[in-house]
Amino acid sequence: MKRILWLSLVVVILVFLTGCDTTIPQPTEEAQIDSVFLEPEQHIRLTFNVHVPLNTPSDQPIYLHLLDEVTGAEMNSTIYQFPATGEDLYSISINVPLDSVVLYRYSNNTNSFEVDYQGNLVQHRIVDCYQHTVVDDTVVGWAGQPLYAGNLGRLSGIVTDDAGQPVSDVVVTIAGMETISDEYGNYLFQFLPIGTHNIVAYAPDGSYQLFQQQATIGTELETKASITMNRSDFVQVEFVVEIPDDILQAIPVRMVGNIKQLGGGSDVIWDGVGVSAANAPIMTRGADGKHRLTVELPVGAEIHYKYTLGDSVWSAEQSDSAKFYTRRMIVPDQDIVIEETVQTWNNSDYGAVSLITFLPEELRNGSVWIQFRYGPDWMEPMPMWETEEPGKWFAVLTSPLNEFVNVKYRYCLDGDCDEYPETNEDGYLIQRNLEILPEIQNIEDELIAWRVVQP
Repeated sequence: MKRILWLSLVVVILVFLTGCDTTIPQPTEEAQIDSVFLEPEQHIRLTFNVHVPLNTPSDQPIYLHLLDEVTGAEMNSTIYQFPATGEDLYSISINVPLDSVVLYRYSNNTNSFEVDYQGNLVQHRIVDCYQHTVVDDTVVGWAGQPLYAGNLGRLSGIVTDDAGQPVSDVVVTIAGMETISDEYGNYLFQFLPIGTHNIVAYAPDGSYQLFQQQATIGTELETKASITMNRSDFVQVEFVVEIPDDILQAIPVRMVGNIKQLGGGSDVIWDGVGVSAANAPIMTRGADGKHRLTVELPVGAEIHYKYTLGDSVWSAEQSDSAKFYTRRMIVPDQDIVIEETVQTWNNSDYGAVSLITFLPEELRNGSVWIQFRYGPDWMEPMPMWETEEPGKWFAVLTSPLNEFVNVKYRYCLDGDCDEYPETNEDGYLIQRNLEILPEIQNIEDELIAWRVVQP
């Protein structure tokens, strides 16, 4: 028998409540999450000790960025400033929910992030917070500054299950680097900075419980670390959501989350979107107007998710303060029904935008997708909705309209915007411009051609 969870929406700040300890620092920026829990939520102390490069400018503060892997790291982070020490070791303690998995990274100002020994951006580090935890990290360099010149070592091992059989496709992370176990369970890291580091391994679909241990890397030595993964138990979770009636009800509603079943679970996407709509499941609309989705989720896993008319950034649900909004739950040990309500798709001072494109008959050879630009980069494309009228495709842009004044966009075929973007009559790529206005807009575009890649 499924137990129905009637949600009392208790808003908490992602990473997190300060409890009774007034020494816990306040974040300089906050990401908002709605916490769905079956029992009173407990918090534990998480301490970060980080060694920074000796060439770190003494007048620049060091920041800890707690990442939102659903929305995307560049879009929505909680940021803490380390207390100044005047030395190369910084320390900070915060409170986090028990059993949370924290993704994070460091910067020596709010936008100059840490890099590896080759100068590549550190995408994220991971720590599993199942008890009071102390993390010891080493930053080897900052973006735009001289590269790491210290000693390096190697780490290798085999990922097996509790029966001793090799497990492939497990994501293994250490020191802000990651790799995937091969068909024989083997994994290898080269060029790791010496010292003690945190190893975390996980399966993108949660089929195995998350693994965590420390490893000490020696100079020019290869450290061996075997990883044993325990299989997860699964339950059925049915999500039932009621959405606002100010948007056309026929538009597909998706769920996006930090596990493969909800479109995520592999790596944070660093072009602005945490979870692409391409892999996110579509909910089913019932006769009562509510949308439903049933998924199998691993018991005890921390799931971050949100509801959206687009992807994890565009046209996703918003908070009362018009900010990005993410929900969190710990999967219980029994089947459950979760009933929720989307408060708003757009809580900004700007009007929603309907984007309609018409295709001539000769171009109706696949699905139409729309792609937006964030800074210098194109973001992950989103599928449009095919209307009953032949050749007419539709998308709605409801958020985050308060983040942009002008939006650049383009259409492409079957989600492949690198190979099949739209062009003009002369074959040149098209980039369209959209000005965000206070009033509601209906934009109608006509496609002329897809770019044809010659074999």
